[in-house]
Parts: sequence; C-alpha cells; structure tokens
Amino acid sequence: MESEPWVDSEALAAHLGKSVFTVRRWAQTGTVPGRRVGNGWMFRISEVDDHLSRPLDPWQQSRRSRARNRS
Repeated sequence: MESEPWVDSEALAAHLGKSVFTVRRWAQTGTVPGRRVGNGWMFRISEVDDHLSRPLDPWQQSRRSRARNRS
C-alpha cells in the first residue's frame, strides 16, 4: 500500500489558500494535525482536510476566552 507523502508548511498553505504563518500557528495550537520535524512542520494533506471538514464543537472554548471569562 502506497502511503501518502508528507508536505511542508508552504505546500499546505498553498493547498489551503492561507499564509504560511497561519498554517504554522494552527499547527502549534493543534488546529491542524501535524508533526514537528526539526525546525519545521510536516503534514499529510488528507489528515488536515479530514480534520478541517469536521464540525466545530460549540462548547469548546479557547484558552484565551476561558481566561477572559474568569476575570
């Protein structure tokens, strides 16, 4: 079985139509699944597409909004 190749941040950014900065930020925060390799990130396009096509959990809050609600 042929495995899907890994792509870097630049290739994923081009695929998604987003900036490289946005893709890297999403990877760091876990918005998209990726693997840290050295100083960069590697992704499988099918994993990212599947992850982004899932509906968002309306009850999930970001750390920033949880911190804002505490004060």
